[in-house]
Amino acid sequence: MCDENGDACVCHDDECRIDDVCYADGATNPDNVCLTCDADGNQGAWSDNNGAACDDADLCTENDVCDGGACAGSPKDCPDGQSCDPFTGECVDEGVDDDSADDDTGDDDSTDDDTDGDDDSEALPEFSDSSGDDDGGGCGC
Repeated sequence: MCDENGDACVCHDDECRIDDVCYADGATNPDNVCLTCDADGNQGAWSDNNGAACDDADLCTENDVCDGGACAGSPKDCPDGQSCDPFTGECVDEGVDDDSADDDTGDDDSTDDDTDGDDDSEALPEFSDSSGDDDGGGCGC
């Protein structure tokens, strides 16, 4: 409500005045559920909403609660040899790479299944460009 002159925000005793807006006691900050109006404690600023349930948007945490004005959860407990995938929130085997096409031989060619160590690659033919300047790097265009 406004004062008798109509130019200043005046809140009731059981409200908080924060940024010239009156909030009811116990109301949460519209931008952060971990902050609340505590009319008995501090009517002029948001107070920590410690212990309130929240969502920290981290798929690899559980039991998210507010603490000190911020939301945080406990790390997800995955079985031994597994860790939490931050994109799915699922426990997956550690060291598993989604690039299953790579045979991990160290070669750039992921289809090379040659294990004898010999270089079985064939030389590529050289091309000349249409200008007649045969530098081996043209495409014949």
